[in-house]
Amino acid sequence: MLDDELKHVHDSTRHPLILQHLEHADPSVRMLVMPHLESWVRTHATTLTQGKCHTKPTYGVERLLRLVRVHGSPLVGPMLRKLSLSALEASSVGGWELLWFSTLFSVDPVAALPVLMRRMNSYSIGALGEGAFLIGSLFGDRHEGLRVNPRDLIFSPPMLLQLVLLAYAHVRREDDIRHAGTFTPGARDAAEVGRNELLNALLATDGPAGWDAKMKLGAGPAMTDFADRARAISLEHAAAEVEGTPLSVRQAQAFMASRTVPPMTRDQMFDLLQQRLDALEDHLDGDASPRVTWARVRDEHEMRRLITGVLEGLAHGAYLVPQENVTAEEKETDIRIVSTMSTETGVIELKIGDNGWSGKELRDTINNQLVTKYLRPNARKAGGLLVTVAKRRKWIHPDTGKRLDIGELRIMLSEEAQRVERAMGGTVRLATRVLDLESPLLREPKKKAATSRSRAKKKTRKT
Repeated sequence: MLDDELKHVHDSTRHPLILQHLEHADPSVRMLVMPHLESWVRTHATTLTQGKCHTKPTYGVERLLRLVRVHGSPLVGPMLRKLSLSALEASSVGGWELLWFSTLFSVDPVAALPVLMRRMNSYSIGALGEGAFLIGSLFGDRHEGLRVNPRDLIFSPPMLLQLVLLAYAHVRREDDIRHAGTFTPGARDAAEVGRNELLNALLATDGPAGWDAKMKLGAGPAMTDFADRARAISLEHAAAEVEGTPLSVRQAQAFMASRTVPPMTRDQMFDLLQQRLDALEDHLDGDASPRVTWARVRDEHEMRRLITGVLEGLAHGAYLVPQENVTAEEKETDIRIVSTMSTETGVIELKIGDNGWSGKELRDTINNQLVTKYLRPNARKAGGLLVTVAKRRKWIHPDTGKRLDIGELRIMLSEEAQRVERAMGGTVRLATRVLDLESPLLREPKKKAATSRSRAKKKTRKT
């Protein structure tokens, strides 16, 4: 039955009943047929891209590609990316244009943006020109199944800025419809909705990249009559971002009781992580410093347990440091801090610097492990890299080849954290710390010994 439906998927008179059921089926059932659907799309890719089947995609084709894109294997993304780019290379793809752009933006918006800009630049501008229609179809609400969500974290502030300027160029404010009384929304209304959705998504971005993009908002020629208002909205949002989220009653009570507020947002969790990393450094300088004990530890799992114990002692009911992510085989070395009043989670990746980690490995851990592996969920966007060092040693800078001491290592890791934050469009917050476990008493004798030898040599010469 499924093969028969796929055989007639380009027939606009037939409803894709099985595909519809699969989209809402139990995951275990859907998993059984997904390989077959992926294979079908891959086999018929040439037919789809050459547009030999229909002047526009049928509802069945739309549902099939959405089903494969949302529920397919990790290999589906690259396949759909190649398929969409190949289709959009044509000078005109007719009614298939929306489907391919929707698919490409969903799997790789970075690749989709320049293709969209090239095509939009070739369109004439009008109250409902091709560009306005495409903006409304992609980001408005006329085609819910193919709509692209600009608030998805994969859209960086610079990308949103380009899309907003493009939308305002094709969906001009002077062409907006002023409705009176009851009305039925049309294609122009959808274009205005799409334009406004892009603007709101940009204005909602946080961090330095978001601020830079919003400050450039009024620079485009299509935004001249809106520049002052755009900057005012940006300043209002920035003020709210700096001020932070007001405390709830429970948060206020917790603060009065323990001076520690359970984090409710990403930035609150990041501030807490910074405070706790600072507290670890202060703990090493206290009267009951564990510096000597920690300096002997070479097993990262044992060091994690020691640091976790300190963090738990500083929790005061504001957060938990769960250990369920640590299996019996001790595979994980990250430390997770979970708010007691929200799902916000902070992650600290731990590395013992004396275990042979190179400068490149430590630097790459920030992006390749901390961000890529641990900070993918929406409620987990604050993290830190913690490196402990007990012996004096040097690291090689992966770019310059310069030999780095512990202070220079700190600088390199901090700069990399800032670079990754910018590359991620401010969607993550990253901290780095390098704990120096070498005893202060062990640092001076080397200087004193050198001074004593110098004095001895002088005395010998005099004699």
